[in-house]
Parts: sequence; C-alpha cells; structure tokens
Amino acid sequence: MSGWHLSVLGGFELRNVGSAVELQNRKDRLLLAYLALNPGKPQTREKLANLLWADRGEGQARGSLRQSLAALRTAFGENAPAILAASRENIVMTPGNFAVDGLAFVQAVRTDDLAGAMRLYRGPLLDGFEPPSAEFDTWLRPERQRLEDMAAQLAERASLVEGVAANIPDAAGFCRHLLARDRLREPVYRALMRILARAGDRVEAVKIYAQCKAALAEDLGVGPSPETEALHREFIAGADAPKAEPTASRPVDERPSIAVMPFQNISRDPDLDLLCEGLAEDITTGLGKFKLLSIVDRYSSSHISKSTSDALEIGKLLGVGLVVQGSLQKQQDGLRLTVRLVDTATRAQKWSGHFSFTSSDILSAPGKVMAAILPSINTQVESTLIDLSRRK
Repeated sequence: MSGWHLSVLGGFELRNVGSAVELQNRKDRLLLAYLALNPGKPQTREKLANLLWADRGEGQARGSLRQSLAALRTAFGENAPAILAASRENIVMTPGNFAVDGLAFVQAVRTDDLAGAMRLYRGPLLDGFEPPSAEFDTWLRPERQRLEDMAAQLAERASLVEGVAANIPDAAGFCRHLLARDRLREPVYRALMRILARAGDRVEAVKIYAQCKAALAEDLGVGPSPETEALHREFIAGADAPKAEPTASRPVDERPSIAVMPFQNISRDPDLDLLCEGLAEDITTGLGKFKLLSIVDRYSSSHISKSTSDALEIGKLLGVGLVVQGSLQKQQDGLRLTVRLVDTATRAQKWSGHFSFTSSDILSAPGKVMAAILPSINTQVESTLIDLSRRK
C-alpha cells in the first residue's frame, strides 16, 4: 500500500511502486484529486456529481460518477477496498494509504522543512486542467491560490536563512520558477535578491531588481515598493548581508484605502463579462465621491485581478486595507450578485451580502451595493480618524 503516490502540483500523475498508472478520462483524474486532497472526509454522491457533471441531469450525472468510481477501483486493483470506501450516499478516501504531494507540501511548510517543501512544489495545483463546472472552479481557484501563496511565503522564509546556498541548494531556482508563473509577485523578487546576495552574487541581485521594476511598470504602471527599493540601495551600497524580515507594505496615504476588484462571472456567460467589469467600475466611481476614502483606480485593480484573488496579496500589491470582491451568477428569474468586504491584512470578512435583480433592474445594483457596504466602511473611517487624532 505504501507504494501509491499521487502528484497534483504542476499537473497530475498517479504512480504505484514507481510505475505510472494511467487514468484515461480527465474527470476520473479530477475526481481522484478532489478525494485525495480531502482524505477522511466523506463526500456525498450528489456533491461529487455536481462538481464534475453539473451540465447533465441528476440521473445521468450519478451514472457518470459510478463509471468514474469503477475506473478508479480498476486502477487500484486489489488495493481498492482499502483506499476507497463507498456507501449509497457517501464516498471517502481512506487517509494514509498513499502519498499526495499537495498534502505533503503543506505539512513540510508547517514544519519548516523548507528544502523539502521546495522539492514538492512543482507548479500550480492541477496545472493545465480546466474546471468542468462553476462548482469545481469555486473549489479549485482559491485552493490553487492558497498553495501558490504558501509557495511565495516559502521563498521569503528561505531567503532569510543564513547560509541559504548550502542549506537550500535550489532556493534561487525555486524563486525563478515562481516568477516564471507570475512575474508580478514582488515579495518573490525580494526573496531572490536576498538569496543571490547571501551567495555573494550582488550583481545578479541588482539585475533581479531591474527585472522587478520593469515588470511592475509594464503591467501595473507602478514602481517597486519601499522595501524593494531599500533592499536595492543596500546592495548598491555594498552592505554585507540583507536585513531580516521585510516590513509590511505602507498604505497609500493616511485615509482608509480600498480597491474594488472585477466581479467573477460564475455562470461563464460571455454576456455577463462586461457587466462584471461595469458593476465594479460604477461602485469604484461611487465610492470615489467620499473624500475620506482613498480609492484605487480601476486600471490597477483590473490588472491585479488577473494575477491573484488573495486579499492579502492584493493589499500588498495595491497598498490597500480593504478590498471589495464579488461574483455575478445568472439564474432563471434574473441575476444573483454576491459581494464581500475583506480586510486585506487579516483576510477577515468584514461584511458580505447577496442581491437578486431582474435583468431590467441590474442598473440599480451599484447603488444598492454601496448603500449596504458603506456602514462597514464608515466604521473603518472612524477608526482611522481616531488613530490620526491620537497621533496628532
């Protein structure tokens, strides 16, 4: 049993005692990945059918689920009863029967096994797989983002290790791999700069700074943060080693800062794409009328949304304390809008709401959303003003 190993970081691969085990059907692979990443947690057949076959009727979806389970049992052979437990209503992957790189990566990060975690992270979760349904996308997108954020934080932690070149031989390569995937992760640039400087290659560290500056200017129209600039000046001055932990990004100014991100089109209806952008733009414009708020322009928010949906990362990149996120979904009787206000420093949800509109009434959506979230924003404004008064 110990010979089974599933790789879901950077793609998908199932092996038994070192030999590849093929699963021809894409949804068979996605079903196994979902169950394996939730070991010991019973999943209802109804939920699994909706995750993978939402485009089919209930009876047909359940039939497809039975076929996928049969394919998995065939692949596991005589080990199947010990790996998969199925009842009339639930299916569960028995924990501990085979290794899963995604779970091992999280465990390695939590136990500070930095070198081991770097070896495990080969790329984004289920890279190359398109979600078969909006329900599966709702699970995959944030889970993929969570692991990518952990990998970026891992790079930062590794860069602060004394003798990093000896203790974590491929730390620089790991950072370059992350930047090839997302060239706007400024903290990873800083990590790579530190790693190179600790290895004695301060010239290459300065080149990495130049790459960071060019990427931010080209894609976002902004410059590097003060932390990155300070690190660059330190290398230019010839300091012996980088300073320790990077400080938190500064706010744009003293006012409470907020960014409104483009709403997610859950229904994947092309007709809703422009509406998602338009709603976010109207809310941004409306909030901009309040002089006590600092509102990030729509251009910057739109660009950032293409690289990350994590509130903490958005806060660092845009220098905001609050972010408005949401989704739009088409229903039989109209449209459903879900909106949440998130504190970027803690990822804590300060407010959330659901709104239903008919197609003809959707133009009133921005006003209703602003009326709903303003009390929560007002609390933030009052808190900031009190802090400013105390400092003065």
